[in-house]
Amino acid sequence: MKRVLLSIVCAVAFAFTAMASPGVSSSPVAGLGSVADDSVVAPDFTLDDLKGKPLQLSSLRGKYVVLDFWGSWCIWCIRGIPKMKEYYAKYEGKFEILGVDCNDSPEKWKAAVEEHALP
Repeated sequence: MKRVLLSIVCAVAFAFTAMASPGVSSSPVAGLGSVADDSVVAPDFTLDDLKGKPLQLSSLRGKYVVLDFWGSWCIWCIRGIPKMKEYYAKYEGKFEILGVDCNDSPEKWKAAVEEHALP
């Protein structure tokens, strides 16, 4: 039951996108919609990247950011990877996917990143 609930949370988070730049009145990426002047900025946080270096959400300011809560055990997360990679390539430099591990050991999620060739 815990994994089912976590899968649902991951699926909902997958659909969540946030613009990391306040006061933007038009979309920097054509086709991704526009952001109102009264947009809400996600709270800043820091997580370690694959190399163990700290990465702050605010370092991605000015780009569209998808917070992708996923796990190597989550079939729906894995099934979404090809489409995520497609959008990442299409909007290179304007769009980032910040993957957040859900209940995996470091060895498992690093292996999944390598197996699925995540950028």
